[in-house]
Amino acid sequence: MTEEAEGEKGKISKAILAVIILSGIAVMAIHLKQPVTYPYTSTVAGVNVYSQIPISEIQYLKNIALFNNSNKAATTCNFELSAISTVDRYGYRVFIERGEKGIYVQRNAAYIRGNTDREILQACNVFSCIREGIECPENLWEIRDIIVNSKRINVILDINLKGPALRGYGDVLGALGYIQGEHVMRDINGDGKIERWEVEENLIRIFPHIKEDNECKLQPISTAFQKLNATNETFNCSELHPSIMLTKAEKNAIEVKNGDVIISGDDDHIGSACIILRDAISPEFIRSLYRTG
Repeated sequence: MTEEAEGEKGKISKAILAVIILSGIAVMAIHLKQPVTYPYTSTVAGVNVYSQIPISEIQYLKNIALFNNSNKAATTCNFELSAISTVDRYGYRVFIERGEKGIYVQRNAAYIRGNTDREILQACNVFSCIREGIECPENLWEIRDIIVNSKRINVILDINLKGPALRGYGDVLGALGYIQGEHVMRDINGDGKIERWEVEENLIRIFPHIKEDNECKLQPISTAFQKLNATNETFNCSELHPSIMLTKAEKNAIEVKNGDVIISGDDDHIGSACIILRDAISPEFIRSLYRTG
C-alpha cells in the first residue's frame, strides 16, 4: 500500500472515531436532558410522594445507606431512619436535602426534601410511616400542641406489649420529658428570672400507666421537675384525657381522636410508630441525647 493510500485510510479511521465520539456525547446529552419521571404518586399525611417503584414496595427497603449531614433536621431524620432500619453502607441510599417538599423514590436512591427544617422532618416522618407500613395522620405534627396546651399527658401502655413496644414507650416518655424541661423554663413575666411559681405554671405533667383490660394503674416517674412515687392507684382508662395509648391491634397506625393519640399494631410496628412520634413531637430530643446539637 502506498503512503498516500495509508494516509487516506488514517484520515477515514479518525473521521469514523470522531463520529463515534460525537454520537456518544450526543446520546449522553439527550439522556441528561431527560427529566426523571415517577409513574407512581400519592399524598400521605399531606406529603407528596413520587416513586419509580410501586409505593407499597417501599416497605421492603430495609437495608439503607445514610449520609452525614450538618443540617439539624437531617440529623434527626438520620437518627429516626437508623432506628427503624438496618444501616448498610451498600444498601439502598437515602439522601436528605433542601428542595421542594416531598419524597422522591428512585430505583437506586430516595430523596427526602423540604424547603425548611419543619418540611424536611415532616417528609422524613412520612417516609418512615410508608417504609414501616404504618398509617399516619395529617395532624401528626399537631400532637405537640395538644400536649403543651393541655399541660398534662397520660401515657398508657398495654400490659400485653413487649420488646420493641416497651422500648418505644421509653422513647415517648423521653421526648415528653424533654418537652417538659424545655417548656418549664419560660420566663412568664419577663424579669429575666425563672421563679418557682413560673415553674409550676409552665409544668407539663406526665402520668404513665399500665393498662390491663380497661384499668390503668399509675406508674412512678422521676424527671428534673416531676416525681411520682409508686402507688396502687388505678383509673378507668377511658376517662384519662388527653392520652397517648399504646395498644396491641391488627391495624398498624398512629391516630389522633378527640385529642387522644392511639398507637396500635404489633410489638414491632408500635416500636417504630413510637420512634416516629418521638421525632414528630420533639425532634431536638434525640440530638440532645446524643449531643449532636
